Amino acid sequence: MANNEEISQEVKVEEARPVSAENSTIDKNVNNEKSSKKEVKEKSQKKHKEKKPNKIVKSLKETGSELKKVSWPKFGQVVKQTGVVILFTILFLLVTFGLDRLCSWLVGFIV
Repeated sequence: MANNEEISQEVKVEEARPVSAENSTIDKNVNNEKSSKKEVKEKSQKKHKEKKPNKIVKSLKETGSELKKVSWPKFGQVVKQTGVVILFTILFLLVTFGLDRLCSWLVGFIV
């Protein structure tokens, strides 16, 4: 029982202490931290809203600068490569058509 009485007396003593300047400074610091957190949050929200158009503009500028670095082929080279692509397309078309005719002739021969 003595231990319980001592504890209750200590609690009463702590509750009865007047607010010191040190405690009020801590309370002010806590309030300042809360208000500074709010200010930081508001500033970050403003920055977030402002960044959206800037990101688009920035990406367009970066795209333009990258396109300037590309080595574009000459017109004659493009024409030659297009001709090669058309030639191979026609070649594979003829091979596929020939295989199709051969397979259909074999199926007709078997049936």
